[in-house]
Amino acid sequence: MALDKDAQKKPATRPQARESGATGGAARTRKKAHKFTIDAPVALDVSIAGSFNDWMPQALKRNTKGVWSISVPVSPGTYEYKFVVDSEWLEDPLSADRVPSPFGGFNSVCVVP
Repeated sequence: MALDKDAQKKPATRPQARESGATGGAARTRKKAHKFTIDAPVALDVSIAGSFNDWMPQALKRNTKGVWSISVPVSPGTYEYKFVVDSEWLEDPLSADRVPSPFGGFNSVCVVP
């Protein structure tokens, strides 16, 4: 049985995995847990939505004192977000940083180092 000469010369290689995104294959950035909290003792439902989760609301958990929180894994960067409290989109009352929202009002801003 004859083997193809070109096949004998080429070493077998596996495809290399590439990191998707704007860095074009740069080293993977580690995500860090960033904690968001809001004091809303009379709220029945609280979520958070922002540029870190494509503005898809994620539910927060309530403690016995009415403080809602969630730890979200995010890469270092600057993110816009809002809380959704009983279906009403609200700025973070504890954040001094904010930017205009394209839908009116403002979005809160957090910086993850």
